[in-house]
Amino acid sequence: MKTLLRSAIWYLQYWGMNPVFTSLWKVPLHRSWSELYGASISVSDVVKEYERVIREGKKPAGVALAPSERSRVVVVDLDIYRTDYGTPPEKVASALANYFVAALTPRGGVRVAFRVPEGSYTPHRFTVRWYDEEIGEGGGTAKHLWTFPPSVACVKEEAVDEKRKCVEVKHYHFVLPDGRLVKYPWELPWRAPPEMPWDRARDIIEAELQVEIVEAELAGLAGDLKISGASGAPYIPVPCWRNLEEFKDWLETSGFPPLPPCVAAALGYEPDDYGTGMIYTGKKVPHGLRFTMGAVALFFLASLIAEFDPKELIDFIGQNLQDYPADEGEPLNTKLSRLLASIGKIIVPKYSGLGSIANNLPPDLCNRCPIEYKHPCTTFSTVEVDGKTYRRNPTLGFFSVFLIAS
Repeated sequence: MKTLLRSAIWYLQYWGMNPVFTSLWKVPLHRSWSELYGASISVSDVVKEYERVIREGKKPAGVALAPSERSRVVVVDLDIYRTDYGTPPEKVASALANYFVAALTPRGGVRVAFRVPEGSYTPHRFTVRWYDEEIGEGGGTAKHLWTFPPSVACVKEEAVDEKRKCVEVKHYHFVLPDGRLVKYPWELPWRAPPEMPWDRARDIIEAELQVEIVEAELAGLAGDLKISGASGAPYIPVPCWRNLEEFKDWLETSGFPPLPPCVAAALGYEPDDYGTGMIYTGKKVPHGLRFTMGAVALFFLASLIAEFDPKELIDFIGQNLQDYPADEGEPLNTKLSRLLASIGKIIVPKYSGLGSIANNLPPDLCNRCPIEYKHPCTTFSTVEVDGKTYRRNPTLGFFSVFLIAS
């Protein structure tokens, strides 16, 4: 049996978490991984999904874990390589390995896992702060994927013939209490992560790392979608992709021409330095920008994907919005759904352009936007239908460039 598949089954059986196979760029290869969040699946389900991924010609390189119906595992993800933390990740992981399952990530981060006792409090989502700087996040029941060994990930890529090519791959490794590195979960001294109450685990992490863990106060429940019927004759642009799966495949294998920076950032990507593709960053959109960035991505993708399930599209965008779908008042997925309208079976953006939302985008993203996108989006993108003018359509510039590139 392939070690990746064997590891996925191990995590399901002993950790109680649902495995999701991912690509070299950490992109989920499942048609809809969201369906696994909070679900109860069997070993047979995992094997069938692995076989489907292989049958479709996709190449799984990693296994990420989502909370299941029965999981009590809490994960803490420390991106200390992004900061001037001052302590090597190997030393941090070694110190934490005395209490938890500890792993090193390919880029120099540290990931730990433990279980809370049956019936005790499980945190939903939290952030880890070091001198008022956010250096990590984690959760136990939040809708999130956490990658673990024996996964590999691309850490350096370049453009070759207008396509992304990975030129450096690194492994995830577990760190044992004696400092040794191992690749597989069955090499750990425990079948399942060590068990301890959340309060004790939090105290250990805060004391060992001199950090503060701040829990999210928002509820994590999704709301109903609110999609209204279209009024008048809205503009329906010509799509670039047939469905969401086709867009995901394009995003992973080509990414050319690059998405506008604001859309890329909303999905956890950024245009590469060559202007020929995109790099996956995994950076989540923080509070304060979640609705704006989510709305931009929703307008864009709803305009350029011919057929999609509204829930699947909104959840796809939401997986990169911090603490999604929790929000004050109405859940974020419901708020975003109000930006869509239906024309029979066709779902389209309710508004034909960014409008005032564009004014709330981060200036650095707008300044980096290529003129081919920026100029049509903010000036000449007008379409007249039945005497009504629709302005600032954020997709027209991309569609034109995409056609030329294709």
